[in-house]
Amino acid sequence: MKRTLSLILSLALVLSVCWAAAEEEQKNSYFFGENVYGILNTGERALADGMDPKWVLEEMKKGAEEMECEDAFTSICENIAAYGGKDYQKIARVLGDEEPLRDLDIDNPARSRIGKQGWTVYDRPEVSDAMADMLSDQNAEYCFEAGWWGESEFQSVFGVSYQKFQPSRPRPGYVCVIVRKGAQRAPETAWDAAGDREYRWDFPLYRAVGNLVWGLGEDAPVLTGNPHLASVFWVFDLSYPFYASYGSEGQIKGYNCKTSLTVETAAKKEKIAEISASEELGSTIYSWSDGVAQADVPNFEDADAYDAFLSSVRLALLKERSAAAENQPITARNVQKRLDGLLLGLAEKASDPWEAAIYEGGARDVSWEDGIVTFRLRSFDPGLDNMSSYQNREDSFGWLSSAFSSAENSEIETSLKVFTGVFTHSSQSAMKKAVAAAAQKAKAAFESKDMKQAVQDWLFLSPTEGKVRKADDLLHPGTSFTFWASDLAEHLSGYLPEGALSALFYAQKYQRLNTAGGPNALTLQCAGADPARLLSDAAKTALDQLAYSPASARYDGSWYDLFLETLAKTALDEKDQGSYTFTIPIHLSQNKINDLPAKYLEYLKAFRYGDVLEQFQNTADKLPSMAAQALPSNGRLSGGRSGTQVNLEVTEKSSPTYVQIRKDSNGQIAATAFVHPGKSVTVYIPSGSYRIYYCSGPYWYGEDEMFSALGSYQKSEPTQIKGTNYYHTFTLETVQGGTTEIYPADPSEFRE
Repeated sequence: MKRTLSLILSLALVLSVCWAAAEEEQKNSYFFGENVYGILNTGERALADGMDPKWVLEEMKKGAEEMECEDAFTSICENIAAYGGKDYQKIARVLGDEEPLRDLDIDNPARSRIGKQGWTVYDRPEVSDAMADMLSDQNAEYCFEAGWWGESEFQSVFGVSYQKFQPSRPRPGYVCVIVRKGAQRAPETAWDAAGDREYRWDFPLYRAVGNLVWGLGEDAPVLTGNPHLASVFWVFDLSYPFYASYGSEGQIKGYNCKTSLTVETAAKKEKIAEISASEELGSTIYSWSDGVAQADVPNFEDADAYDAFLSSVRLALLKERSAAAENQPITARNVQKRLDGLLLGLAEKASDPWEAAIYEGGARDVSWEDGIVTFRLRSFDPGLDNMSSYQNREDSFGWLSSAFSSAENSEIETSLKVFTGVFTHSSQSAMKKAVAAAAQKAKAAFESKDMKQAVQDWLFLSPTEGKVRKADDLLHPGTSFTFWASDLAEHLSGYLPEGALSALFYAQKYQRLNTAGGPNALTLQCAGADPARLLSDAAKTALDQLAYSPASARYDGSWYDLFLETLAKTALDEKDQGSYTFTIPIHLSQNKINDLPAKYLEYLKAFRYGDVLEQFQNTADKLPSMAAQALPSNGRLSGGRSGTQVNLEVTEKSSPTYVQIRKDSNGQIAATAFVHPGKSVTVYIPSGSYRIYYCSGPYWYGEDEMFSALGSYQKSEPTQIKGTNYYHTFTLETVQGGTTEIYPADPSEFRE
């Protein structure tokens, strides 16, 4: 019996060993490698063969680690686990039904950083029930393809506003796009309103998101339609806040446009960056369909603040990703994230903004070999050592373009040593010295006389090559300025002759290139003539010359020539006196140098030469043949000194004003006065019913002709003047909703 039992035990032991060996041999037959799909396929085969699911899942994870695709494996497993769940269904009902309208899946190099594994972050491969059961996770979240969420429907689906929403499983570098409630696709058309929903490539939301994604390049986030996975929200808004009617019958409506894009953390709603832009209706009308005049939707990229906005978004993304790997030993797989974290930390500690900018620029061409990490950093060096001096240049713009190109592409090649999973202090010290030297060299180059002159000539080229001695010199600028002004005119709307532009540029006081903020915050500090005031001063001077002379002694040329000549003389007189200051951001990009800074164009567009010239010509054509007289002094011209006190006021922005107070019953004049802008005059008249007649204009021709054809003439409705226990004050301008109605008057009524 003992022998039999011993034999059975021995046989069982042998069988156990054989079975274990067979099982081990079978386990060794599975290769969990190649890529994510290969790992999944091997797992499916192992489950079909009856292998233990816990072992299969463990081996799949090991395979993903060995193949350096852990993120890809984790994401696709979560998509499998979340597919068909309650959250999946309620999100799919919104995003799936309107996919053509909502699609924001921007095709860019960083759309799926794990695309090299053969799939995208939105994929969910067909799997067996056994695989789905093994990966089952009630808290899993599916990564839907990017689609915007309206603020109202967001609250409807998730039960809270997006401002209070807390993502359940946020992933570093994942973004969900929100469109604010009330945002408009067109005037009076809400973003989610019914109507034409045809998807257009230039759709404002698509353009705003697409430009940001492409601007971020390889640092771009993954756009997801599932806010539970988002670490950041991009909140978009577009509205037409201005409304007015145009046309003789008031049937045409006109709108301005205002839009914004705000980047904020999904969990705490802390603002990371914001960009906004607006466009006035003005000359930008492109459509009069259906009685609506619609301003162009501005492009954020055209704003000077866009580069800073883009930089803030990029830095936030890098910080987020590097923080996720901060406590991990440095390996070939996470070296980029750890390196980004190190550089961003050094940027925050740097006292020199030029050094900080080099660190913030991030590492390029990172490679790992034998514990040495080699990479490149942008140095911002304009390469003046390899260029001719600016004085010996052949082409001014070409010289500056070459310098900007070098500053954009110049690099420092450096390396760091990794020991026991960290960057060694000695190699960090060597890198810091290289960065400090590069920063000092780049800053010195931008503070050089050549660079400052090149930037100044790029935007404020001198009108003449020699000294300006008389106004005629500005009317005939040099050849270089003529060609330059012709190119500049392409960026401006309206007529602007080179003689007018030379007057404006000659009236500049100074331009100073400010390097204190570092290469990412270069500015040109400018001071000079206020463009609007320069034109108004010239127009007034030219009109005065005509108005105070009889027709026989006036300028015998065209009004156009007179205005241009006077503008040149005004520029000479006001040279270096201008206190108008403005700042132009300078972006170190070869592409940006071809697009003039927005602040610069804003300054030039305020120089509305064509509009002022037209006003001047219209006024000059209306001047009477007689010469204008000096304006009467501010005060009473006629009338008694007793009766009820009546105060006559004229606002600061009004023109000189002549006033008659006439009895309503017979039109008899009770008092007359002349009131200057910002002044008041007191007259005294008996109680009774009166009408106030008043006129204003730029030039005075006596009480008979008054302001001639240039004047504006009004009269009031009958007004009751009370007794001497009262006093009355009249502000002589048309005010809607006032207590006294004002009507147009004919000049002849003042002479009756």
